[in-house]
Amino acid sequence: MDNTQENSARSEFIAGIIVLVVGGVFLISAEDIPVGAEDDFGARSLPRAVSIMIIALGALWSVISYRKIQKADGPSEPDPRNRFLYKRVIPLMLLIFIYAMLFDWFGYLVSTFIIMVPVLYIYGNRSASRLLAIAAASAAIYYLLFIKLMGVFDAGGSLININELLGL
Repeated sequence: MDNTQENSARSEFIAGIIVLVVGGVFLISAEDIPVGAEDDFGARSLPRAVSIMIIALGALWSVISYRKIQKADGPSEPDPRNRFLYKRVIPLMLLIFIYAMLFDWFGYLVSTFIIMVPVLYIYGNRSASRLLAIAAASAAIYYLLFIKLMGVFDAGGSLININELLGL
């Protein structure tokens, strides 16, 4: 008996739970970010907000998937998009942890560039020149928005501090 729809909803439910757990880990990690007592919108506010959004979306995804499981009443045609669930979701989650390590070693600018390359590849960009150009442009735009315009602190890297090298 092939319950493709049920298995698909079950996979989405599990992915939603994983996203929820990752958001929880991020939220706990955000509490370790030091902030000044006089600053209402401190360094941990943005990571907290993003973590809460990740948790909320993971919970929503899980609830919707759980309802699909409950409503599944028999086999249905396989959805060709289901095979991409684990080809995209799990690698992206692993890239989040790799990004955190790279961020510590190289700081924001370099780690964002490095992690954008596989993220763009996962989403179907196969042209090496376009992939590198988009990753470089994205890293520069994000750097300008978050670090320069919003004033988010970038400590630089513990192995290589690109901010010092580039005079940023």
